Amino acid sequence: MPGIDRLFQQLHRRRTTRPDGTRDPIAGLGDYPGTGREDQ
Repeated sequence: MPGIDRLFQQLHRRRTTRPDGTRDPIAGLGDYPGTGREDQ
């Protein structure tokens, strides 16, 4: 379902982009070092 996949990818990019526009490299699922961000 390309439409749903596109929406998921847009959401993922929005939630993983820092305020300065940079993004962390993709990390493995073990020992996740990332941080969360509250929804608006």
